[in-house]
Amino acid sequence: MRDLALPLAFTVVGALGILTMRDASGTNINFFPGLENRFRDPLILGILSLLLTRTSAVTEAPRRLTAIMQTVPARIFLIFTLSFLANPDIENAVFLSFLFMGLIQLLRTKDERERHPYIL
Repeated sequence: MRDLALPLAFTVVGALGILTMRDASGTNINFFPGLENRFRDPLILGILSLLLTRTSAVTEAPRRLTAIMQTVPARIFLIFTLSFLANPDIENAVFLSFLFMGLIQLLRTKDERERHPYIL
């Protein structure tokens, strides 16, 4: 159970965050409206979308990009970006990222968790 504490915490924080980040009228609380508008800019969304499809059959990813994407900060950014593209609300994207990382680790078998002791 000890090895499941962190993924379970991530899952609970993610789920509770998504469910409770609403005001009295039921709309999402928005702490960073200006930042969200910048991320929704077609140029930014286009670049992020193209970076996320770097492994497609369209082109071979440059070695530098592949090396960067193997780092933990880049993986966190990638998960956050995917969450933001799925739901363009920064607060929800953060909580969706937590939820995803927790669920992935919880779904792994004991052997898989031994091979991948960290969430990423």
